[in-house]
Amino acid sequence: MPIISVVVPVYNASAFLGRCFDSLAAMTFHDFEVIAVDDGSDDDSWSIIEDFARRDSRFARSVRVPHGGLGPARNRGLDLSLGEFIAFVDADDHVDPDYCGAPYALACEREADLVCFGSWWDYPDRKELHEPTCHEAMTPQEALLAMTPVVWEKLYRRDFLQSRQLRFPAICHEDEVFTPLLMAHAPRIAVLRRPLYVYVRREGSISGLGVNPKSADVLQAFRLVIEHSRTLPGFRYELEFYAVRFLAWSVSCWASCDEDWSVDCRRRAKVLLDAVDHPGSDNPYLMRARQAIRHKRSSGRSLLSRFRRWAQRGMRSAFQ
Repeated sequence: MPIISVVVPVYNASAFLGRCFDSLAAMTFHDFEVIAVDDGSDDDSWSIIEDFARRDSRFARSVRVPHGGLGPARNRGLDLSLGEFIAFVDADDHVDPDYCGAPYALACEREADLVCFGSWWDYPDRKELHEPTCHEAMTPQEALLAMTPVVWEKLYRRDFLQSRQLRFPAICHEDEVFTPLLMAHAPRIAVLRRPLYVYVRREGSISGLGVNPKSADVLQAFRLVIEHSRTLPGFRYELEFYAVRFLAWSVSCWASCDEDWSVDCRRRAKVLLDAVDHPGSDNPYLMRARQAIRHKRSSGRSLLSRFRRWAQRGMRSAFQ
């Protein structure tokens, strides 16, 4: 059996898929399988997958499924995987030659359930280096709040995911649910401070949606995280704060759009946030956030600029 299963959800990615697969085939670590899940593509994606499968048996366990979205496609890949470890790669991105080998070596050395590493964010006009935002000395609660939600900067022990029944929801922004719930199960973490993944920012990609009606799925992501926070008491405060923080940031983005869907999202978000972040809340993170907002009221900044500055700490000033 392969040591690492690389799950690649694919949807109409024929323009980029060859580069992605070429980078995987060129890795220095050879004991892996690629499970490409064609999520109902209507372009040439499946033909590219079949071509690679004929040339390289490590690509041979790929499948086609009816279109269901990124989360269900990743879940199908998880179900089919045989490796001791799991990695997730998006079809329009590509990887460093050490993408699997270096994290796997560190996972074995540290007996880690999760290895985090860095990435390059490739924009049309520049590249940005993104280093890991957590470190091994953090408590599990600190790591939950520090961790970036993207799943492709990480290597996962498959048994850990399976034993905790961790799955992706069938919504956009599925990472924003999967990653905090993963961290709330306190995996043993190792951190590799090297960029091993190239995330390609392009118009039309799911992760680059920005202010778009599909971003309304953040509301459902918020509900799911809050629901799980009630079953994970050791991480309740952190999950609540995490959920408020990412929904608050979404509200600040929606504020730049006056379309009906955006106005409705802001209204619904206020109801959700008021139920969690209110003066009677005993959440210490939210209490400190409210104190910080009161302190900044006299700064002279515009409401929106002040909100953007403090949104990462879970503020609600966009509604005040």
